[in-house]
Amino acid sequence: MKKQFFRVAVVRRIINRCVVTGVIVVAGFTLHAQTSQVKQESPSPTASVKYMGSRQDMLSVAVQYNNAQGQPFTITVRDQDGYQLFEGNFTEKKFNKTFQMPRPDLSKIVFIIRNARTHEVQSFEVNTKKAEEMVVQRNG
Repeated sequence: MKKQFFRVAVVRRIINRCVVTGVIVVAGFTLHAQTSQVKQESPSPTASVKYMGSRQDMLSVAVQYNNAQGQPFTITVRDQDGYQLFEGNFTEKKFNKTFQMPRPDLSKIVFIIRNARTHEVQSFEVNTKKAEEMVVQRNG
């Protein structure tokens, strides 16, 4: 009776070890398969900022944002010192707005577009130091 009990106990241990080892091996393959399928794509630029000119000491800057999924986003406009000139929340799929600001007060304007769900940030800097030539530079 004791021999049979010990044989059953040894067989159970062997089966348990095989099952635990099998579960670990399968989990390792599954985890490896999931990480190899993850793709990180760089976001394509969906926003553009264009200097439209000036009229009566007012700068005109056009901002376009292609928001195909209609997710909420925020546009923030800051001056050269970091002071906030404008902030607005929008959900339009095809956003197009022209901002007008006084030229004499500003030497640099920064437009920041943040997608609320994906946390994607696009930043544009408009350098207004030269009256004849305006420069728009993509920061993000």
